[in-house]
Amino acid sequence: MKSETFDSVFKALGIEHGVRWHYLAAYRDHPGGERTYSICAVYIDGENRLEYWTENPAMTPTGYDLGELIDDLRHMLDDACAYEPVAFDELRLAMEIRRRGA
Repeated sequence: MKSETFDSVFKALGIEHGVRWHYLAAYRDHPGGERTYSICAVYIDGENRLEYWTENPAMTPTGYDLGELIDDLRHMLDDACAYEPVAFDELRLAMEIRRRGA
C-alpha cells in the first residue's frame, strides 16, 4: 500500500497527513541527443509549486495484489498525462509544475 509508505515520509518531513503526492514524467538528456523518460514522485502545493520530490527519478509501480498494482499504474498514467514533463536534473524547490494544456 503506497499510502503507508508515503505516510512515513510525511512524518519524517513534517508534512501534514493526507497530502497527495503526484507522479510526474521526468526526462534526462544523454550524450548523442538521446532523451529518456521516467516517472518520479513529487509533492505539489496548492499553487502548483514543487515542495518535495523523490531522489530516484524512476519510480516502480507496486501493490500488495494485482488490483493495487493496477491502481498504482493508473495513478502514474493519469498524473503523467496531467502535467508537463520536466527535466529531472532541473527540479527546484518552488518551481511551477504546469498542467498540460493550461
